[in-house]
Amino acid sequence: MYAVYQTELDGKVYEKYYFTDIRGDHKLYNEELADIKEDVLENTKKIKTDFKGFIKKLAQDNTTDSANHSNSLSAMAVVSEPSGGYYRTYSWKFYHPITRLQAGTYTSTLHFDRKSSSANVDGKTGSVWDIASFNQYEVKSYRINQLTTRNDVNYASEKIVSYGPYDDAGYTVGVDLSGLVSGNAWTFSVGAVITNNVSSIANKYGKWTWTHTSSYMQNPFVTKPGLRVTNTSGNLAIKTSHSLHASYGATHSTGVVTTYIPDR
Repeated sequence: MYAVYQTELDGKVYEKYYFTDIRGDHKLYNEELADIKEDVLENTKKIKTDFKGFIKKLAQDNTTDSANHSNSLSAMAVVSEPSGGYYRTYSWKFYHPITRLQAGTYTSTLHFDRKSSSANVDGKTGSVWDIASFNQYEVKSYRINQLTTRNDVNYASEKIVSYGPYDDAGYTVGVDLSGLVSGNAWTFSVGAVITNNVSSIANKYGKWTWTHTSSYMQNPFVTKPGLRVTNTSGNLAIKTSHSLHASYGATHSTGVVTTYIPDR
């Protein structure tokens, strides 16, 4: 990780994390630093002129306090949630290993929305969270052939109630989160790309692979998977990771990022 941008928006803290491939000299190149500065200035400009519109855009695209996850007994009080939920954005730049040309930029925004803080979860009082992610790969010099996303909640106090999407042959893909509270559904378009769902409720992770067919993936290529998760103790926690197979044959990985959300 090379940089973090943080600002407060109407009582909510918005954070964006910037990553890049580690190159041989472990240095941040001037053009990369310039890109980060330009993005920060653009975000600041948008926030100052129309912060409500900025948040609305985040919600349409579909966190803030960071602490250790706890599996201890739930506290009596439940931490209040901002009205719009929590957002955390991560951004990575990927490079061709030989030419050093920037392949593209991958950005992922997680939106955490607590649907209930007093649900009956297997005889315990717990929270119900919908976790939606907005993931986008933007081509700079090279396209990708395949993208894999994994969202993992394998903690003792958490479990998956539902997730989406399921397997799909392409074009319009649907997510329908259900169970314990009212449903939450949305769709997104992947073009002529196959969605392969390899999620596991028993092992507490959502995992999807998108693979191009006869034509290239759309640019930008966008996915919007989601999970409905329960939590009965401590902070809500999720581990996310992504891997991208580029058109020149290399596979790039974001590594695993863990996000903690204050809850019980």
